Amino acid sequence: MYRGKYHARPEIFPPWRWDRQQRILAAAVLMTLLAAVVTGRLLGAEPAMEENRFRYEGSGSRIQEEFDGVRRANVAITNTGETDAFFRAAVIITWRDGDGNLCRESPAEGTDYEIVYGSGWVLSGGYYYWRGPVSPGESTGNLIESCTPLRDKSSGDGVYTLSVEVLADAVQCAPDSAAAKAWGSHAAELVGAGAAVSG
Repeated sequence: MYRGKYHARPEIFPPWRWDRQQRILAAAVLMTLLAAVVTGRLLGAEPAMEENRFRYEGSGSRIQEEFDGVRRANVAITNTGETDAFFRAAVIITWRDGDGNLCRESPAEGTDYEIVYGSGWVLSGGYYYWRGPVSPGESTGNLIESCTPLRDKSSGDGVYTLSVEVLADAVQCAPDSAAAKAWGSHAAELVGAGAAVSG
């Protein structure tokens, strides 16, 4: 009679016969699978789109001027935004050739050009500050009453003409601390803003 090894299929125990470690392992696997399914659904779900009900009341500006091809006059800034704003501006005067390239030398006031600034502006730190708020659709007083070139500049590189650029910057009046946050407390005082930034 043959007495070889007995080969039988291993018995599969039903869950109620598992030991404690097997039950903990099975619970951990099920929780991991459940977490993966829930996370997958949350990440794959399209977010509900809601309409933005807040309206942005921005501040904007437009430079207004009269220019006859040579002389600039009555240069002012108009508030194109939807709220009262404070304004400051930088006036940059340079030599430029026909292609817009800059000359290394700067033009000299009184020799190369004459400029007459308007009233109501205060110069500080390279900026002209308009005193007081400007309502939407309204304009500041003239920053430049007139600017007239006295001559063109010739150099080995070519002929340069006078270029006058006005770069305007605006900040809305509300809240009271907006000007101080944007430009600093000293500038806020120049435009007549009420509150300074604390801290």
